[in-house]
Amino acid sequence: MTIDIIYLFNIILLVRVFTQWTDEPIRSVKKNLALAAVELILAVPMMYSFSMALVLLLIFAIYHVTVWATENRSKNIFWGRLLQIALLFLISGTLLGVTNHPVLFNGKIMYLLDRILNANILTRNVTDRVLRLFMLYSFGVMMTVMEVNHIVRAVLKSIKAAPVKDKAEPSEEGNEDTDELRRGKIIGAVERVLFFFFVLTGNYASIGFILAAKGITRFKELDDKDFAEYFLIGTLLSSSLSIFCGELVKKLAAAL
Repeated sequence: MTIDIIYLFNIILLVRVFTQWTDEPIRSVKKNLALAAVELILAVPMMYSFSMALVLLLIFAIYHVTVWATENRSKNIFWGRLLQIALLFLISGTLLGVTNHPVLFNGKIMYLLDRILNANILTRNVTDRVLRLFMLYSFGVMMTVMEVNHIVRAVLKSIKAAPVKDKAEPSEEGNEDTDELRRGKIIGAVERVLFFFFVLTGNYASIGFILAAKGITRFKELDDKDFAEYFLIGTLLSSSLSIFCGELVKKLAAAL
């Protein structure tokens, strides 16, 4: 995986962070078109030819058709969102391979960016490797924050382990404890980002410290069997996947 295609994925992931943080589905066709337009603007540095611009347009079009279809039809919106990102990786790799288009940055735009960076004393010493690492780490952070959250929520919803307001009607539609889920989402995102960078720096002991501290702070609540299941499944799945993301990015960074 080259840093150029990681930039392409980062464009989509960045938009997903801002639009899929909430549990509300993106049903509007106009909103999908607006998001696709934003992605195309961000993808301008990769449009080194007219044919490449058409390939990128096709990738974004297919992706947003998938978003519209899964957000409107999926019973478990989180599995639908995971399908979106999986199809993005598959479609972009297939189209770029079939059309034999190398994923490169526009030379003129990169030359202009280099001149801008060199003109500023604060960014003059920013090397090409630093920019590549920044894009790679950004990819890892966004995958850890957003896509891992979708996996955790999809699993919790599928096995009916999400916290509920009324335990007498655990399967009733709209009975999920949204306040607890919102707190868990924020805590989980911060926790995963910390774990991600702990792995990158080899600071594995701090992961155990945070998990132990988290368990102590919610020790009394673990007497509730349902909450204990939600807490343990969510924590173990979230931490395991964030550690995996950290190890993966660490391997990719070593190859740069």
